[in-house]
Amino acid sequence: MSHVKGLMALINDSVDCDLNICDANISQVVQELSQKLEHTWFLDSGCSRHMIGLKSLLTDFVDKYGPIMVFGDNSEGAVMGIGTFECRVSKLKKVFYLKGIKNNIISISQLCDTGYKVVFDCNKGKVIGSKNKTVLTALRDNNMYIL
Repeated sequence: MSHVKGLMALINDSVDCDLNICDANISQVVQELSQKLEHTWFLDSGCSRHMIGLKSLLTDFVDKYGPIMVFGDNSEGAVMGIGTFECRVSKLKKVFYLKGIKNNIISISQLCDTGYKVVFDCNKGKVIGSKNKTVLTALRDNNMYIL
């Protein structure tokens, strides 16, 4: 259920012409995001890189082995490649593919390094792009910010 709320918050807060949503039919965008967000996406301030578990969702994919990523529970995963995650609402570059991870991660530090501003409050986290427009909104659920 939090996925649906997160999708609606994402759509409602993402009316930014820089992201090519102005000419898009909202229902098509929701459908596309629902298909692409097969796994959960988290905004994560403790993660150094964007990560995804489905290679098929990446464009401009390049095989790249290593480094080994260590997660909060001390489990490890090897990077198998790097690519770009695209949809009509957003584009994430330099996304690491780790085969089998169940949840996708958007790195706060990587967003900030590419010029985005990220603001959190007790209910949501917002990613703010050019012209001070909100491009992504993640709702807080069980102390995690989930798209």
